[in-house]
Amino acid sequence: MAPVALVTDGSAFTRPGMRERIAKAVEQISGRPVLLVDPPERNSDRRRGLAAKLAKETRELAGYDWREPRCTSEAAVLAALASSTDAVYRVTLDAAAHTRPVTPADLRSPAACPRGLRKVLAALRGGEPKAVREESVTGSVALSLFSRSPSAPRVGVEQRATCLQPGAPATLLDLPAIVADALRELPPPHAPEWEAYTRRLLAAGCPLLALSVAEARLGTGPTFKNLQSAALDTMRRSVDRRAARDLALYTAAPEAPKSATPQESALSSPEEEPSCSALCSMHMIELCNNDRALWIEHRVRWEATPCGTRRHDAFLEECYRQQWQSGTFDDACVAPCETTPEGRERLESILRRAGCLPDRPS
Repeated sequence: MAPVALVTDGSAFTRPGMRERIAKAVEQISGRPVLLVDPPERNSDRRRGLAAKLAKETRELAGYDWREPRCTSEAAVLAALASSTDAVYRVTLDAAAHTRPVTPADLRSPAACPRGLRKVLAALRGGEPKAVREESVTGSVALSLFSRSPSAPRVGVEQRATCLQPGAPATLLDLPAIVADALRELPPPHAPEWEAYTRRLLAAGCPLLALSVAEARLGTGPTFKNLQSAALDTMRRSVDRRAARDLALYTAAPEAPKSATPQESALSSPEEEPSCSALCSMHMIELCNNDRALWIEHRVRWEATPCGTRRHDAFLEECYRQQWQSGTFDDACVAPCETTPEGRERLESILRRAGCLPDRPS
C-alpha cells in the first residue's frame, strides 16, 4: 500500500519520542506505512521554483504571487508532493501540566487519583495528599484526502486529568491512545483523485498550486496539457487584474491633495492601503527605471518615468524580470514588509522620498 505522510505540530511533540509513538498509532489505525515529514518551508515550496521557471519563460507571469495566500487551506498537498504520499495526516497537540496546592474539593472529587492500591501505597509513603497534578491536551487530528470534495475530515481533541500527590504517576494522559481514538473517527485513506483535485484547485483560484500538482501527478499527456493551459490563463488574468488595481493606486496617490482628509485621500484609508506586494512591485520597477548605470551601459539616454510604470525597453524588461527571479522581490522586500511594521514603514518612506506615495497627513 502507498504510504501516508504525518505532519505534527504543537508543544506535546517536544517530548522525546512522541512523534514516533504517534506515527506508530497512525500506522496501526490506517494500515498504511507512515512517513514523518515537516511542513514545507518557504525555500522548499515547489511553487516558488515553478513560478521562477514560468516567469523566465513568460515575462507577464513575473508578477504572479507564487505564495497564493488564499490557498493556505490546501497546503497539505505540498507535504504529499514532497514525500510522494497519497494522503496527509496532521496531528496538532498542545499539552500542559502543572501542580497546585490541594483543596478540600479535590479530596472529595471522585475524578482525582490515586485510588485503590496506589492510594494505599501513597498514604504509606507520604501521608495525606499535599498537592494536585493537572494535565491537559487540546488539538486536532485531520486527514487530507486529495479528491473532488473540498472538506478535510477533522476530529477535535480535548482532555484533562488530575491526580493527588504524592502517588501521581509520571504521566496522567496517554497521548498516543487519545490520538488513536480520534483516528478511529476518521475515514480510511483512499486513492487520490489527482485530476479532480487539480480541477478543484483551479476553480478555487489556486492555479500555481494546481499546476504543481499536475506536473507531479498527471504525466505529460492531454489531460496535463489542458490543465496547464487553464492554469496559465488563470495566472495571466490574475496578474492583469492585480496590475490594473495597483496602477490605479499608484496613479491616484500623487494626485491626492495634501490638504485632503482621510476620507478624501486615495491611500489614507487603512482599508485601501496598498499591499506589501503592490508596494514592492512599485519599488522594484523604480529601482530599474532609475538605475542610471544600466541606461548608460545600454547607451540609452535616461528618461524620467512615472512612478511604478513599466517601460518596454528590452534592458529594463530584463531588469524587472531579474528582480523577481533572483528573489529580491520576495526575500528583500515583501518578507520584511509583511513581517514587521518597521519593515513596511521603511519601504513606504523610500517610496515617499521618491514621490511615489503621498506624505502622511501632519
